Amino acid sequence: MAMTYATLTAEKTEDGAIRKWINYRHLDVEAALEDAQALISQTLRVREMQAAATVSITSGSETAALPDRYLSSLSMRDVTNNADLEHKEWSELENLRDYSSGVISTGKPCYYSVFGELFQFDTKADAAITARVLFYQSPELLSEANPTNFLTTRYPHLMRAACLAAGYDQMRNTEAYTIAMQRMAAFVASINTQAEIDDHRGQFMRWVG
Repeated sequence: MAMTYATLTAEKTEDGAIRKWINYRHLDVEAALEDAQALISQTLRVREMQAAATVSITSGSETAALPDRYLSSLSMRDVTNNADLEHKEWSELENLRDYSSGVISTGKPCYYSVFGELFQFDTKADAAITARVLFYQSPELLSEANPTNFLTTRYPHLMRAACLAAGYDQMRNTEAYTIAMQRMAAFVASINTQAEIDDHRGQFMRWVG
């Protein structure tokens, strides 16, 4: 049976339903499903989560908005000036900022970080800049309008483990929750390792080709 939003959120009597998996018909299944996807997004990093977006840095600003469903950056390039921006930890970036009378100096940004739910730069932009960021984004949440995503089609075993963990957590069943979390963590580790192998194999084939 295909894993979909409808099957996952179905009543306890239906095959493939989270309520049936944990044998509890009073489960807040929509909340459990959302929690399960959040648990996966914390640690899973696969090609389906890789994305690119345009970042607009306005003149006189040291921040820019994050893309939708942003998780973490891979790289950023100032395409206006054809220059790479180097990622720094938030405390390092703060130390790189030059202040005059309490105001961040103006120039061409060279470094960036993420805090305060914004891209933060080492300097205020002296002119409007367009940048491109490569980043990991969380999967689009399952819903009636979005009945499947790559988690349900490619990694249903991982999705099931995460749903069990979220469901047992809601029931305060610590023992079952711990077992489900361990299974989920093992699946994530295996999937991430294979994703790294596939990525390195692809880079090698491009190099020899």
